[in-house]
Parts: sequence; C-alpha cells; structure tokens
Amino acid sequence: MILMGPAAKINPSLHVGLGIAIIPIIIMHLLLNGKWLGSLIKSLFSGKLSPKARYMFRLAMGLIIAFSVAIISGIASHQSGYSSIRHGIINRRAIDHSIMALHRLHAISALACLILSFLHAKLHWASIKNMLKLKPRKVQ
Repeated sequence: MILMGPAAKINPSLHVGLGIAIIPIIIMHLLLNGKWLGSLIKSLFSGKLSPKARYMFRLAMGLIIAFSVAIISGIASHQSGYSSIRHGIINRRAIDHSIMALHRLHAISALACLILSFLHAKLHWASIKNMLKLKPRKVQ
C-alpha cells in the first residue's frame, strides 16, 4: 500500500491495477476470518464483549469502511476523469473540482487504510508470526 502513495510516483495504470487487485485479497481475508467476525458480532449484541474485543470490532469496521471509500472514490475519480475527456465536457472547471474532491477523498481514505491496517496487523502480530513461522530444516 505504501508503494501506491503519491510519493511513489508510479504509473497511474499500475496504481489502478494494484487497487483493483487488492479487492479480492480483502474479500478473501474477510471470508477466512468470517467465523471470528460472526462470533464477535454475536457477542457485541449479547453485551458480553471485552474492551479489547470492542476495540478489535471498531478497528475492523473502520478498515471495512475506509477500504470501501478508498475503492469507490478511486474508481469514481478514475472514471470521471476519463469520461469527461472522452465526452468533451464543456464545463471543465466543475469537472476539475469534482475530480479533485474525489482524489482528496481517495487520498484521505487511503491514508486511513494504511494507518488502520498497521494497527490491525499490530493487534494480530502474534498470530501473524505463528502463521508465518517456518520450520527450521536440518542441515546435513
């Protein structure tokens, strides 16, 4: 995600491609952790949720919202820019302002995604390390 920021200066087509490629990764992550999320939601409504679990739930919902806004605003700003050029929109100033607003929303939500993803990974770091732990091979 850091490579996709404005400082990275990557090709806009690559940026769009990577943005679209992250969608199935997010969906797969949610599906793999759906059981946990479902039990968390049940506990939330039963009132039996610890403060840490409440924080985890808020963080997960924040990530879902931030990623949704980033994806939708990214697609919308990309489409508006190309469609206005393709259709020869006369009121260029109005189009420029709306595209700029979409770009700002995209940048802010992408930054929120980055920060929330860091917090999410930090919260689950022990599990991540266990999943990635490689068994040492014996050298003969």
